[in-house]
Amino acid sequence: LKMLVTSRAPLRVSGEQVHAVTPLSLAGGPESIDQSEATLFFVDRATATVPSFRLTAGNREIVGEICRRLDGLPLAIELAVARLVLFSPAELLARMDARLALLRDGATDQPDRLRSLHASIAWSYDLLNVDEQALFMRLAVFMGGWTLEAAEAVAAGSERDTSVQGGLTTLISRNLVWSEVQPDGTSRYGLLETIREFAEERLVAHGEDAAARDRHASWVLELARRTRTGNHQFEQILAIGPLEPEHSNIEAALHWLAATGQAERLADLVIALEHHWEWNEYGVQGLGWCMRALEGRELSQSVRLEVLGGAAHLAEKLESPLAERLVEEYAAKAEECGTLRQRADAALLAGMHAEDSGDFPRAEGLFLLACTQADQAGEAWISAQCSYHLGVVALGQGALDQAMATFDAAQAAATTIGDPLIPAWCLVYQALICCEQGNPERAAALLRNHPDMDQVGYRQHQPLLRAVASVVACRFDDYRRGARLLGSAIHDVPMRSPEK
Repeated sequence: LKMLVTSRAPLRVSGEQVHAVTPLSLAGGPESIDQSEATLFFVDRATATVPSFRLTAGNREIVGEICRRLDGLPLAIELAVARLVLFSPAELLARMDARLALLRDGATDQPDRLRSLHASIAWSYDLLNVDEQALFMRLAVFMGGWTLEAAEAVAAGSERDTSVQGGLTTLISRNLVWSEVQPDGTSRYGLLETIREFAEERLVAHGEDAAARDRHASWVLELARRTRTGNHQFEQILAIGPLEPEHSNIEAALHWLAATGQAERLADLVIALEHHWEWNEYGVQGLGWCMRALEGRELSQSVRLEVLGGAAHLAEKLESPLAERLVEEYAAKAEECGTLRQRADAALLAGMHAEDSGDFPRAEGLFLLACTQADQAGEAWISAQCSYHLGVVALGQGALDQAMATFDAAQAAATTIGDPLIPAWCLVYQALICCEQGNPERAAALLRNHPDMDQVGYRQHQPLLRAVASVVACRFDDYRRGARLLGSAIHDVPMRSPEK
């Protein structure tokens, strides 16, 4: 005996073979909108509802976005299509922020649970027990998914492990939560946006919204603080790996803390995220949040200085119009009330700003000051950075032999603390010096020994490396290769925010 049974959850009987019915496929990009299952279903139901409807160049991207906002759910698409008798596709898309209120009044021959998206989700929700319902609605505070550890920190009840693990298992089996294995072998979970909207509605109705979002913000803050480790940039880059998949959760926590006037916690989170913004290439967003955090009048002096330092670093890297003012203000405040480390960091940053402006004598004085302060504070990485920048300053002033020797010293200092980045930067400039000294063979040998920074996720250095490789190629009269390398470097500059 063989039976085909449809159900919202597995029956869990012997011999059962489960086949999950997933949402319709969505377009991977503008070029594939016409071929996606969701678009084809939308067009099929639209022509049945409005016979004159056609997918055109003018509405195809709008239709694709409607399907994406509806998560490819057939019922949601069918209910949306029914609104085409009243709205154009563009008008329908504009109303997608209130999907549950919009997607109702389905076919009269269908049961009530299939006549609106809200009723359909509510039917599944009502089949959960009280603890499962509580878990489900608390998960609405996550944006872009979560890990098991995150769910236990934010959405758990009193029996932490069993309630979350068992509850998630039920929610996944009822198709209320999706589960996906990541490339690193870990599992990640999430809610479709249409379902998350319902869960959020339940959370607010139960009066748990504020408490759940505060726990969510606390989890994000703790996660970010754990990445503030490392004695140099390379370790920082490795440490921030867990933050990239949580960027949507980070944004949600920042907005919540700002909206609820929690200035001190907002500033703490802004400080903890500095490396994430800098190395995961969210600099513009990061600078915006730093400036917003600095508006908090009740911040302590030490916290304000930390935020100001982060803002100055991001502004300088972005070449923002705010950079000069922020760098000067950071240097003045650090000198006034900062620690020795902060004073060294501020002097280093001021030196970098002067270097970028071509004021090499001033930059040299600031780097020497920062190096002295860093040595006194035991900050070997800041000292190594100063040595590297002193090499750049010497090169900028035409002192090639001095620059080569200074780069050698910087490489040795960085190698001592296990930093592979500064030696890589020095090597590129030394190759450039070799070209200037008429020794392209040595320059080529140096570049061949350059480590592959892409393997560890440090991509910002590549444009500079290619630009110098272009110079070397031209010294060998290989202008075609030189042009390709330089063109590639120029193309990547705005994408990778490289060293100036």
